[in-house]
Amino acid sequence: MTGGGRTLPDFENPPAVETLLGVRFAPLKSWQASHFGLFWNRIRDEYPRAEVHSAISSVETPVMFCFPEEPHSEFDVPIRCWFMNRNEATLIQIQRDRFIHNWRKREATQPYLHYDALRPDFERSWAQFREFLSAEGLGDPKVVECEVTYINQIERGQGWDSFADLPSVVTPWRGSESTSFLPDPSLVSFTSVYPMGAREGALRVGLQPAFRPADNKEVMQLTVTGLCRPAESTDEDILLSLDAARGWVVQGFTAITSSKMHQIWRRKL
Repeated sequence: MTGGGRTLPDFENPPAVETLLGVRFAPLKSWQASHFGLFWNRIRDEYPRAEVHSAISSVETPVMFCFPEEPHSEFDVPIRCWFMNRNEATLIQIQRDRFIHNWRKREATQPYLHYDALRPDFERSWAQFREFLSAEGLGDPKVVECEVTYINQIERGQGWDSFADLPSVVTPWRGSESTSFLPDPSLVSFTSVYPMGAREGALRVGLQPAFRPADNKEVMQLTVTGLCRPAESTDEDILLSLDAARGWVVQGFTAITSSKMHQIWRRKL
């Protein structure tokens, strides 16, 4: 919840390493590669670094089957630009059909940035982007999807030592077989999708093994994504949709992780 007291589950030491707030909209038909640079000029004092990446495709988008994809033209610019602040912890990602605002944990001692702190930054940068589109005659974006994603990394040794311990980490995984033939798994990954039942939404949970680039430690990466469709493309309804998605992400994360892990992460609410 934003404003007032916190009502959602909360942890003193959550395993979150990245939080993402984003919107997907109908592709901007007049968008050209030069617009990336023009927009960067507007925010460069705050976001002095830029990188070019491949565009996120519909295949990569979680639960894209929930909503119809707008058709793309042959003139699409298949790139995505990252604009990063000075410590590279906050970044904006833009492509012709998406706007994403990220927080990333860059160092182990870096404090977790709560949604309530990140949401105003998204609101401000999204307003800047809409003003830019208007000034350049690119039209008002027709938003078809809002997204909140939390990426969590659970280190080996923090509640688990092998994949046989997975049932005591995440509740959907029971790790049981009908016979005793199989040994403990050496690798586990899974994806599950839950309908939200409101705002035409869905919650996607994915778990996969990974090695953290910063220190090469083995982790289980647990990604929880809430997607929902705003009734209108107004800022008010977009923010309401993001709040709804965030509520599902936090409640969903708490539901699929065990009470044992909640103790390790020092659950407060």
